[in-house]
This record gives sequence, structure tokens and C-alpha cells, in this order.
Amino acid sequence: LVSVLETTSDIVSMADPQGRVFYFNRAGYEMLGLPVGTPLDDVIRRVHPAWAAQLVHEQGIPAAVREGRWLGESAVLDAQGREVPMSQLIMSHRGPDGQVDYLWTILRDISERKTIEADLERERAQLADAQAVAHVGSWIIQLPEGRLIWSDELYRVLGLDPQRVTPSKEAFMSVLHPEDLPWVRERVEQNMQRTTSGVNRFEHRIVTPQGVRHVEERAEVEVNAQGQVFRIVGTTMDIT
Repeated sequence: LVSVLETTSDIVSMADPQGRVFYFNRAGYEMLGLPVGTPLDDVIRRVHPAWAAQLVHEQGIPAAVREGRWLGESAVLDAQGREVPMSQLIMSHRGPDGQVDYLWTILRDISERKTIEADLERERAQLADAQAVAHVGSWIIQLPEGRLIWSDELYRVLGLDPQRVTPSKEAFMSVLHPEDLPWVRERVEQNMQRTTSGVNRFEHRIVTPQGVRHVEERAEVEVNAQGQVFRIVGTTMDIT
């Protein structure tokens, strides 16, 4: 067990029920820049930024003592003093009498994941901005369950309130111009029954609080190897 703990790239440490650390593995000493033999009693407050040390002391340790485990996101200060985001698991080990003998924790560097999440969030914001400028909403239908996903801009194009309306075929049909409703419904059903992938486009009218609007639909039907539609991805653009 010691051999495993000393070779893992995760930080592993153990502490008494009060949070006084008595063991750090090699990865912990190296990442945190602690000389081997450093007194560990108050190391939590020294290796974590203040907010993370408070989180561990006030939430992590009490939850692990009370419930057996705590999982959350904290951070440590590396050897250069830089804040490194961490996923942290704290668990308690109880003796035969049911009392907590010691706590152990594993910290895993999630810097790369955080960078990817930030990039994705930035891309989502850029896409939302682009859709708002172009007045184009996007949507996805997942089959066979028929689950619908709408972008924020699609709500605006359709004149619907995202706080009140859940994406659904019925919600979409409710804004169609009465004269266009029958053939648009037929077009939607045809797309769901296709046996080959492909893109199609058509125009129709909708009725919004701002009056009658003209929109262009572009739908890409995706079919699996069995010839069954599994997803339809599309856009709705205001072309009034």
C-alpha cells in the first residue's frame, strides 16, 4: 500500500480527526515544495489558499467525520506559490468502537479540466453572441426519446419565455401560423421517418407577440447504420 501511495501522481495525506496531518506521500512533498521532515501539524493552512483551507476545515473534515466522506473542489499552492485547482476526496476510517481513528484525503490536479471548461464556456458565449447578432436559433432533437434542446436565441426567435416554456414539439407547433401548421407538421414527421442522412430547408410563418414573422428552417437528419433517425440538428432563422 505504501509503495502505491508513494508512486501515484495524486497527493495523498492522512490526518487525525482534528485535521492535524501526519502523513504526506511523495507527490505531496514535491508538488507543494515541502522539504521532507517538515512538521505537518498545521500544514493544511500552509498548503491551501485561505479559501480552500477554510473549506476543508469547515466543510470537508466535518462532513467526512459525520458521513464518512466528502468530495469537492479545493486548491493547493504549488512550490512556486501558484494556486492549483484540485478535486479533493476526504474519507474517515473508524475503529471497532465506531470512533474515527484517522482521516485520509486524495487530491487530484484538475487544471487541464478547468482550462477545457473555461474554453468551452467561452465558445458557448461566442456562439450565443453570434446567434443573437444573426437572429438564428439552434435546436437538437434526440431520438428515439424525442428530447429537444433549444438555444437561448431560439426562444427569442419564437417569441417564447424560457422561464415558462420547456422545449417540446407542442411548444414549437403552438407558434406556427395556422395556415402553415398542417404542412409544417407533415414536414417534421417526414424528417423523423427518413432512412438516409441529409439536409433540407424550408420557410414558414410563425405568430409571436411582435406579430407574424417569417423564418427559415434548416435541418440535418442523422441516420444510424440500421437506417434509423437518431438525431436531427437544425437552425431557425428570422428572415422577415
